[in-house]
Amino acid sequence: MLMIMGSFMVLFQYQNDEADALPGRAVYRYFNGIIYGLNESNPDGRPSDFGLNVTGIMANGTMIGPFEAVINVTSGNFSVRVDVESHDTSQPWTFQLTDCYGWEEAGGGVVQVPNPSDWSPENVVNHTANGTLFYKKGTFGNLSFTVYNGSSGLPLEGVGFEFTYHPLHRSTTTGNYTDANGNVTFSNMQIGLDPGNLVMMRLIKGNFTYNDGNGTGIAYRPLVQGATSHYNLTINENPLVNSYSPPDGSTGITTSRIELPTVLFVQFRGPMDQSSIGVDTLFLREVGGQKVNISYQWPLSSLCRIQPDQDLKFNTTYEVFVSPRVKNETGSEPLWRSFSYRFTTELPNAVLRCHVYINGTTDPAPEGTMLRLQGRLPVYVDDGFYEFEDVPEGTHSIKVLGPTVGGVSEYLYYGNMVDDITVERGDVLEVPGLTVTKRPTRNATIRAQDEEGNPLMGVNITHQVTMESGLTDITGEVIFQEILAERDTGFRATLENYFPQTLTVPKGTGDAHVNVTLYEKDLPVLVKARSDFTMDLPGPDVPVDAVIQVDFKDPDGFALGMDPETINTDNLKIFDPEDAAVPLDIVTTPSDPSRYTLEPRDYLDYGTTYTLFISEQVASATGTNPLWRDFTLDFSTETLDPATIVGRVTLREKGVEGVKIDVLHHDSVIGTTETGYNGNYQISIEMNKFELFNVTVRANGNDLGLGTEVFGPISIIAGGSRNGSDITLSRLDDWFQVFYPVDSEGRMPVDGTITLTFRNALAHPDMDTFRRNFSLTSPSVDLNISLSEDSRSVFIKPLEPLDHDKFYTLSVSDFPEGEFYREMRDVNGTPALIRGEKIEIRTEFKPIEVILQTPSSGILSSVPVNIPVSLFFTNYSVDTELVEGALEFVEVDTGAPVEGIIYTWSNQDRNLEIDHDRLNGSTEYMVSLPAGKYGAGDASGARIRADFIVYFTTEPVLIPTLTVDDNWPASVETGSKAVITLSNPLGKPIRVAILIEEERGTSDFIEYANVTLSAAETDKQVTLDIEDLDTGEYLCRIRVYDPTSMTLLNEYPITLKVAEETSNPASSMLWVFIVIGIIVLLVIILAVYLMIQSRNRDIEEELQEEFECPECHHLVSSEDTVCPHCGAEFEEEAYKCPKCGSMLDPDDEECPECGYDFSDQEKMELEEEDEELDDMELDEEEEEMEELEDMELEEDEVEELDDEEED
Repeated sequence: MLMIMGSFMVLFQYQNDEADALPGRAVYRYFNGIIYGLNESNPDGRPSDFGLNVTGIMANGTMIGPFEAVINVTSGNFSVRVDVESHDTSQPWTFQLTDCYGWEEAGGGVVQVPNPSDWSPENVVNHTANGTLFYKKGTFGNLSFTVYNGSSGLPLEGVGFEFTYHPLHRSTTTGNYTDANGNVTFSNMQIGLDPGNLVMMRLIKGNFTYNDGNGTGIAYRPLVQGATSHYNLTINENPLVNSYSPPDGSTGITTSRIELPTVLFVQFRGPMDQSSIGVDTLFLREVGGQKVNISYQWPLSSLCRIQPDQDLKFNTTYEVFVSPRVKNETGSEPLWRSFSYRFTTELPNAVLRCHVYINGTTDPAPEGTMLRLQGRLPVYVDDGFYEFEDVPEGTHSIKVLGPTVGGVSEYLYYGNMVDDITVERGDVLEVPGLTVTKRPTRNATIRAQDEEGNPLMGVNITHQVTMESGLTDITGEVIFQEILAERDTGFRATLENYFPQTLTVPKGTGDAHVNVTLYEKDLPVLVKARSDFTMDLPGPDVPVDAVIQVDFKDPDGFALGMDPETINTDNLKIFDPEDAAVPLDIVTTPSDPSRYTLEPRDYLDYGTTYTLFISEQVASATGTNPLWRDFTLDFSTETLDPATIVGRVTLREKGVEGVKIDVLHHDSVIGTTETGYNGNYQISIEMNKFELFNVTVRANGNDLGLGTEVFGPISIIAGGSRNGSDITLSRLDDWFQVFYPVDSEGRMPVDGTITLTFRNALAHPDMDTFRRNFSLTSPSVDLNISLSEDSRSVFIKPLEPLDHDKFYTLSVSDFPEGEFYREMRDVNGTPALIRGEKIEIRTEFKPIEVILQTPSSGILSSVPVNIPVSLFFTNYSVDTELVEGALEFVEVDTGAPVEGIIYTWSNQDRNLEIDHDRLNGSTEYMVSLPAGKYGAGDASGARIRADFIVYFTTEPVLIPTLTVDDNWPASVETGSKAVITLSNPLGKPIRVAILIEEERGTSDFIEYANVTLSAAETDKQVTLDIEDLDTGEYLCRIRVYDPTSMTLLNEYPITLKVAEETSNPASSMLWVFIVIGIIVLLVIILAVYLMIQSRNRDIEEELQEEFECPECHHLVSSEDTVCPHCGAEFEEEAYKCPKCGSMLDPDDEECPECGYDFSDQEKMELEEEDEELDDMELDEEEEEMEELEDMELEEDEVEELDDEEED
């Protein structure tokens, strides 16, 4: 609230000679005026009564008033009634008007009033002095807060606020407290009332304390005009109790009632009324259960130990509950809410964790393994594990039982026994050494075949011991695992339409392979080919115009009549090599129902193998199926002269030998070969037609790490040759891979390692020869070549870092034609990278470094406050917007950014000069730029790799004219106190320190006072306790600081005189004090002598222990060989002058800086000491003579006093 918004002066003339003559003289005077801007009855929600407070002051400084002021808000009129009877009207009066909260005086505060002489005193009851004051509404802002509970982190309800300069907004006045979400808003708070516009407030909440870090409990937050500023505040709840045990959530707590009092207690924050502690106010209970009977022990008046009447339950959670009704020794209730915590007791009995492994491995025991704990029934393990619970303490044994297979106990595995397993209550024990041992076994592969050695599928093989059975697969094999090797094992083989067979797998070592041959009954089918002649199939050279005759027989070899409905092209077929059915007709023989003829509708192909197929679905005339499987028979037709295809296979324009070549016709392979020398191939194709169309040639280089490519389609002619069928291959993606580290721009670091990984392990009998397969050029680079342990990866490391921002070519096993024999091979002898590779690699950008040019990086203290900051960026131009956006220039202590920043770029955006407003003195600043990409143009990927941070401190800025000693004493007596008056001429807070030298003539100072003067304190008295100072003059230093930043504003010396204390001896005991004084004086003389001797030695040692650096002139230790300030190195052979500390040459006899002659230093020191001793002895003799003379005088005075007493 603005205290003086306007003032005006009214002069009253008092007529003494008319005071009694005019009994009707007026005692009140009035003046009226108008205040513009008051025509709003309720501005911004403020009270509508614009209370104008009017006070006055006379010219002689006498305060008068307050006076009555009447305000008409609607019209803006005001009037003031002045009591002139009780005041000296001969003095001019200045009236002061104080406005209402929310309004500000805006017209200069000048009121025009009539000449005071116009105010006639005779019979004038009122007088009007018209004037005008201008007022306007103030500026306002809103404050919003969210208050959190510091203990729980949740919003806190019911928190009030007390504002120092805004009493109308206090929570106690407005009832405005935080809601359930911890939120509260204070609207329309006037700006400008708080110092520095930081609203001063206190948070009010019972049993909670606000701590802002400075111990005042006051928060300061800025207010913004026309906006709502939101702040989060945290207020901490006071602790309910001082401590408790065990900690909340503890587990494994003892159940013993005897041990519990040592771990189960509550310590209150002060002495308690023990009578208030009982079963209803402090109790122990099971969570979800009943209370536990307990008793209380009080080793301290604030410490309550809890002892249950019985042991607690095992593995049970309990809760200690303290009611807020407990009382302390004063009868108050220290807890404002209930307090509780929980713990869980220890486990009851032991647990045995049993892992059973197959002996010699970490594999779990097989399914069916059992464990038998002594005194218990066997149990099955699950994946080799079982856990025995509730095992009583004592010694136990566990037996392992192997699984039963086929009714035979421990057929394949037998277990062991573990004895002497000792457990105690609460143990969780892992039982070691539980195993099953597998008996010697082997695998047996049984292969079923027919009489021709062809595998039979579906043969049932049965194990005669375990009755385990299995069917043979398409290869005719079935595998039986874990067949005992200690004895023979019998099997039986059966298959429908085959004779059963028995077989034996003999005992022995190693896997067994046993064949069993089954003999099939003959299928009742007879086939022939008829052309110009008849021939039995399968062949050979069946004419292409032949027909196929089929005769069906019964098991006894007689003709078998067939059901013609089943003799059709679905059940009788001829397939070409592509498994395509040949179009044909089936012709019956009327005289023989067992014979049928298959007549192809076109000639068969030359040199082609066909398959005759008869389905087992054909049926006899009686409806039976005489075939138990499909009947198939292959036969070949007569041939033509072959066709020839000639070509070459290349990779990287180099011929590749060993590539598989397939010739296909309609996706069927009709010829195959491999490329020979220099990748050439020639292949002959057996022709089944005179000319073939849509023929393709496929080159498959997978075995060499190459892909597959197809040439064609082409046409070939029987007996002809097709030349020029060349094919180019590429390498398989996973055959050979290149890895090297890259940055975000895809570039390799200059010190990166290149890794080449191959599918197969590489052969390297001769490492020197092996290394010749690798080279890195542009220009040539020396390499370190190494192999991984599996020989599949090659690590290529340049011996020196590569050049930045450059292309390199890596050649791998790249040899010219004629030297292909040098190509590296894998361990199988196959070319590891046939015909080699060339790989292009580009290195990373050069790193951008930031170099501080001004201020100098070597002098970062006492930096001028107006010096610009200059930075230099190496190697590339930088993106100026990115740099300016990321760069920070702040004051370290406050984090405030430096104002008035202007960036100036030069040298192709590589030099940056940062101009700024004048910096604060004696303040530390930081300039920082985080690591990141800052390159510009083609170098946009260039990075600053490390954060750039520099700190510097500005030079002190003193105020030479600033003095604060307003009343410095001229002299004080010893043993007394000095009262100093300090003034504050700045009108803002200052901090003053007064230091007095510890002893006269020394440089050691002791701080005798350190006080703060607020902005409102124009002066302040400070008492200095100087009882310890002897008589004499002492040098004092007065230092003035800014209390916020502790910046030194000024320092100046002043002299303090300490005089002897006056006294009037008037007793016969005076001589006692005189004698004591003499003794003390002698002691002081001796002490001074010793002190001088010690001081001389200290000065000499100090001169010897420190010296001035010749480069930067800082003081450094005599032991230093390098200056810690500027880095200058000192020669080991050099030594220092004991007087000035300058560096000396060992041959110097005189210091070149101060002229000190130290050639006969010891002699000079002895002469100086002798002179000092002589001077001290003379001084002591003179002082003793003076003291004796004083004693003689004082003895005479004592005798005179004695005579007076006798009289």
